[in-house]
Amino acid sequence: ALAEQRQPLKAGEDTATYVPRAIGALERARSDGGSDVALDLTLGRLYVQTKAFDRAIPLLRRVAAQQPGYSEIAILLATAEEGAGRTDDALETLRASLDENPKSFRGWVMLGELSEKQSEWKSAADAYARAQTQNPRGDLSTRRGGALTNAGDAAAARDLLKEPASAAKPGPIVLYL
Repeated sequence: ALAEQRQPLKAGEDTATYVPRAIGALERARSDGGSDVALDLTLGRLYVQTKAFDRAIPLLRRVAAQQPGYSEIAILLATAEEGAGRTDDALETLRASLDENPKSFRGWVMLGELSEKQSEWKSAADAYARAQTQNPRGDLSTRRGGALTNAGDAAAARDLLKEPASAAKPGPIVLYL
């Protein structure tokens, strides 16, 4: 808990040692070969935090298999997969998770971002549209408009951006797009 909070237990104590110490303690706790969902999730999260993605992936896959409807685990797993250079796996993880839980705003946004990274522009635009339906207050029109433009659908991007462009103070990116 202290490692995640970055709060010193004692005044003047170096919090930088907490994460490695926590990882060591959790690895010792797992050394008997048993598997505990909470322990695996915590250790996987710490591995992602320290960019030990290849160590995080098997743990997070096991947790995701045991908790298929929990989109936050899928997002964490996709983060590890992307960090390990497995963007296609990350995309598949997110798509499977969103099939189970289509109301995950963060999942749709991450799917859009990873789709853009793979130059899957239509998929990115669709993901941003789905995210927008989950959180109407969050404005993803410029991200969606950029993806539509890159997908070759400038007319749809123009139609989408007409309203934000006519605002009293439209952002420069809206005007650019």
